[in-house]
Amino acid sequence: GEFFIPGKFKTEILIVTNICHPYQVNDSISGVVIAAKIAKELKDKVLQNGIRFLFVPESIGTVAWLANNEDKIQNIKFALSFDCLGAGGELKLQQSLYGNSYIDFIAKDIANKRNYQIALFREYMSNDESILSASGVEIPTIAFTRAPYKEYHTSEDTPDIISTNKLDESYETIYSVVRSLAFDSIPRQKIKGFLFLKKHNLWTHGVSNTRFYVKEIFQILNGKLSIYEISYILGLDFMEVYSLIQ
Repeated sequence: GEFFIPGKFKTEILIVTNICHPYQVNDSISGVVIAAKIAKELKDKVLQNGIRFLFVPESIGTVAWLANNEDKIQNIKFALSFDCLGAGGELKLQQSLYGNSYIDFIAKDIANKRNYQIALFREYMSNDESILSASGVEIPTIAFTRAPYKEYHTSEDTPDIISTNKLDESYETIYSVVRSLAFDSIPRQKIKGFLFLKKHNLWTHGVSNTRFYVKEIFQILNGKLSIYEISYILGLDFMEVYSLIQ
């Protein structure tokens, strides 16, 4: 299956989850559940970048989709692959192939704030990120997983082993990454020079929240930094900075 939520720009984020592994739940239906919930949450939002969801058999399904949609590859800037999210150990982030892309920057920042392990490319699991990172495709792709776990690839991978808390935690983390990418952009101030904040009802004084940093935000709104980078530099919540800039 495929589901697409368009954005303001042509750029896209690709999310790939798997529908193979019959009679197994954590691998990989847990990933499908989280992807579907993210799609439901974002489908009516006004996004900056489009989100494309693929629900396909592992590896071969992604190969088939790429082969039949070569015209779409150029618009896909980053991708996420995830499964084994409702049972197993601590949630882990696996970096993209080189670990230095923009999606790595955002995902690592979110993972570090939650004290998650940051693993190398394919260190614990290897599936669709291998296909998406292959020569000629080369889409920076990160992955989330709780593997390994003892029921992996056995008949014991049933709904009984799924932890609602682990599934919810996985969703919140992955959604934070996807939402940041979906709403992110590189804004530029329309007016040259220092902005007259009071004239635009943006001046605040002595307020201990994000609005107190309006002056600092507009000081670096130079068309070179993304909204996420601005929030990172100032130590502010991404969505609050996004809302203020809008």
